[in-house]
Amino acid sequence: MGERVDIEVIIQKFQEAKNEDGQILLQPFLKGYAEIILFFDLLGTAFGFIGKDLKDKSRIMSQHLAENPDNFTSVQSMLSYELENKLTKKTTSSGLLSGSRTYLRLHRALEFFIKFIAALRDLPMDTKISGIASESYSATIAKYHAWLIKQAGYLAIKTLPTKEVFLQRYLKQDADRIHELAEPVTAAMQDIFDTAQALYAKDDLLDLP
Repeated sequence: MGERVDIEVIIQKFQEAKNEDGQILLQPFLKGYAEIILFFDLLGTAFGFIGKDLKDKSRIMSQHLAENPDNFTSVQSMLSYELENKLTKKTTSSGLLSGSRTYLRLHRALEFFIKFIAALRDLPMDTKISGIASESYSATIAKYHAWLIKQAGYLAIKTLPTKEVFLQRYLKQDADRIHELAEPVTAAMQDIFDTAQALYAKDDLLDLP
């Protein structure tokens, strides 16, 4: 049947990503985020271009973690290190874009996925998901896309299937299990999103170019 998004993995890894001290740990975060990238990839023409970009951003974050593990253990340590050394808008000696900028792109797409999954729960099975996908896109990452990219995105969204077909084709769990997991997965992701949003806002980094 091919690869499908595992909602249980997202819950597990996003819960692991927040430690007792409130730190967002990058390693489990990236493992959970791989399922979200798969979601964008599976939607093909609708959001394939986003999936490709997120895959690249995830690779950059993994390289930062490998090259500088002490300072890239968590989002908090990453921001502290890059702010202190004025690196938020610079590339590293090995050519990597700053971690602060790169994580922000993952963060923005996470907001889309949260809104989409939350809306999906209450959607009737025979209703096309294009409506909630369009609304979620408009409210989140569309704000950062050029006009032509947005128009292509909205056109592709119109081709998305019904909720029933979507669940069968793209998600690992069955419909009943997905409905059970919708609230905990949304809560786990929202917790990470809200924590990172506050961190970036505190240091005026939400509009990093």
